[in-house]
Amino acid sequence: MLAGLAGEVLFIDDSDDHTAAAVAAAARAAAIPVRPLHRPPAERTGGLGGAVQEGLAAVTAARAVVMDGDLQHPPSGCRT
Repeated sequence: MLAGLAGEVLFIDDSDDHTAAAVAAAARAAAIPVRPLHRPPAERTGGLGGAVQEGLAAVTAARAVVMDGDLQHPPSGCRT
């Protein structure tokens, strides 16, 4: 959706599984820059709010969109 536009995806990851490696692999094939930011356990303060704060501090663009991607709210329930 962002192909051809100036932008990037900053992916904040607090998981202990293979998510960081999967994001890095997907980033190599993405049409736009994808920058993973993996927070080690000792730096996972503030839960989702802390992750959002850290992500916003790392943003270099004039605008940002925050999206929680843990599928706690499945996309199938979204209406347009």
